[in-house]
Amino acid sequence: MNYMEEDKAVRNFIIIFIIVLLLVVGIYFFTVFINKDSETKNDETNASTEVKIDYEKAIVGTMLQANNADYYVILYKSDDTKSSEYQSLVSKYKTNKDAKTVLTVDLSNALNSKYYDKDNTNYYSDNINDLRFGDITVLEVKNNKIVKSFDSVEKIKKEWKIS
Repeated sequence: MNYMEEDKAVRNFIIIFIIVLLLVVGIYFFTVFINKDSETKNDETNASTEVKIDYEKAIVGTMLQANNADYYVILYKSDDTKSSEYQSLVSKYKTNKDAKTVLTVDLSNALNSKYYDKDNTNYYSDNINDLRFGDITVLEVKNNKIVKSFDSVEKIKKEWKIS
């Protein structure tokens, strides 16, 4: 009878050992599968985050520092009811063969909102912090200096030769 009990104990030990071994191998392959899946997702995420810089949008603090020697800056609030009309002006102007670069400044942006004051406009100042703009303003900039300003759609159309 001792022999049968020892045989049964050995058989139980082997069965438990095989079960534990299968569990360890199963957990290993499960972990490899999970890590491989997350690496694929990370690669996809990293590949799709390409940064694009829009050189036609600006903020008031840097609008006079563009690389072009002669260009226009149009300033208006994007949440204005006439903003689509202002965008249309820019699009029409850009179709001209000899059109200059036009930078757009959104005065409803938090970085630019302090420069919006339609009752106390100031287009010419040596200190950029003293500049103030109304509902629509186009500035002509040459060599990082404001040389002309237009503050109505009619004046802008005349300057840009748009009918």
